[in-house]
Amino acid sequence: MTSHWGKPKDIPLALKRNPVLNGFYADPDILYAHKTQKYYIYPTSDGFDGWGGFYFKTFSSTDLIHWKDEGVILDLKKEVAWGPRHAWAPTIIEKKSKATIHITTILRRRRKSVSP
Repeated sequence: MTSHWGKPKDIPLALKRNPVLNGFYADPDILYAHKTQKYYIYPTSDGFDGWGGFYFKTFSSTDLIHWKDEGVILDLKKEVAWGPRHAWAPTIIEKKSKATIHITTILRRRRKSVSP
């Protein structure tokens, strides 16, 4: 992107990767779980052609610096038959120590937020 638009003046761009997580991730939602005393990031898995992401991972941390990959928490191809791809912007809600993920996906050429 900077090769096309140029670099902003007076702003160093030393990092050429995601500054928090290794890999291609976007649209993070973060939650602090009192039960585990950890922070959790729930990002969009990015880097797919045509924004065709089909799974969500979570990462945990006790200090907001070091992050552990906790693996895939939702695989649309296996768990969401009506929306197997093009999902992004997860939001996590915790209530009574139980977490629910809400996602945005394309369904019949329109956007819809759902909670699987």
